[in-house]
Amino acid sequence: MRSPRSPRKSALRVTAAAASGIFAIALLTGCNGDDKDGKPGGIDIGDIPKMSIPPMPTMPSLDIPDLDLDSSGSPGATSTRPAGGATMPGQVESVDLKAGDCIDTSSSGQISKKSCSGPHDAQVAGVSTISDSLDPRSSAFENANDAACDQMGSVIIDRQDSPSDLTVTWYAPTPESWEDGDRTLQCLIVRRDKTELTEKLI
Repeated sequence: MRSPRSPRKSALRVTAAAASGIFAIALLTGCNGDDKDGKPGGIDIGDIPKMSIPPMPTMPSLDIPDLDLDSSGSPGATSTRPAGGATMPGQVESVDLKAGDCIDTSSSGQISKKSCSGPHDAQVAGVSTISDSLDPRSSAFENANDAACDQMGSVIIDRQDSPSDLTVTWYAPTPESWEDGDRTLQCLIVRRDKTELTEKLI
């Protein structure tokens, strides 16, 4: 499996606790002497009405669905949108890509190579090897991948007629595939407006 740039899984689970009310009644007493009726302290305890507080119902536990938030790099998101690009799933099947390949990615994470002359989700700017010293769960891992793909992608993007319409994203190993020896970084060019590319960029 491959993990793209910018998935963040925010699994929010909210448990509403049972509510209970506590009422405190402060009794003010005089400093000295009795009230006009001769009752010590000015207040007769028997004059205070008794209050009955009904118990509050217990609230059920609520499960809130996972939300996809960008810029985390956390693996396992169910869906994601790379920065400014076409919709990509949170994890995709590993595919051997090379610079210039054009691809589509299904909602289930299946990558298919496409002709660059027709509509496609992304084009591969380049492929490189990630350093063994990086931890795929760290921000340094994401920063290094950003830098490598920005360098590869900017050379291609700057040559286009409308470079501001394009941006770079990437596929990198998940923590699980990293443990299996996967070190491949695949840099992709996508459109910022999230529409498909329609021509070959390389």
